[in-house]
Amino acid sequence: MPFEWALLSEVEGRPLGWQHATRPYMKVPVYVGPGLAFLFPDGDEDDAAHLESMTIDGEGFGDTWYLTRKEAREVAHGWWGDRLGPWNAVPESETDPRAYAIAAARADLGLRTIAE
Repeated sequence: MPFEWALLSEVEGRPLGWQHATRPYMKVPVYVGPGLAFLFPDGDEDDAAHLESMTIDGEGFGDTWYLTRKEAREVAHGWWGDRLGPWNAVPESETDPRAYAIAAARADLGLRTIAE
């Protein structure tokens, strides 16, 4: 089962890595900007999948598990509506599917890769 990604024109919230301020008085920022949805297989079931959302830089908001890929796609469409772009397969030859998806999403937006 392939990994898939879809560009999100906008996501809003606090990525998981941003949620724990080091000091009580620190304000944790809210991310508002482009992102991506990432769909990956769950090895326990033939068609089960996780749906993950992240910023365009790969900061994760979290993931949810679904019994089928179809259900995961339907939920994604319900959450993001017109902000969700078409699903794209990650080539099976890719050794780091998330890194590939992030780079491809950034390229679609005309952004440089993070390493540049």
